[in-house]
Amino acid sequence: MILFLSSGKLVFLGRNSHQGYEVWFSDGTSSGTSSLDLYAGSNSSNPSSFIKFGSKVVFIANVINWVKGSDTFNTGNELVFTDGTSSGTTVLDV
Repeated sequence: MILFLSSGKLVFLGRNSHQGYEVWFSDGTSSGTSSLDLYAGSNSSNPSSFIKFGSKVVFIANVINWVKGSDTFNTGNELVFTDGTSSGTTVLDV
């Protein structure tokens, strides 16, 4: 699964040994590639069902111990909206 954002970033599902399966973003450079670790630590948030929604990507993920600013989210399987940045990511607790 690869989606393109209007910002020029790619959104894709990736895995490493430190974070498990998470959402990744890339502008095609090493410095412009990062992940969104929605299940903190080596566990996977198992993101799935990706769709493009306007200028964002929406998907389902298991959100556990995700820290954004001064808030920590422990909401379980939720809808996540992102523009490819942490600050532009919101979790809809449904």
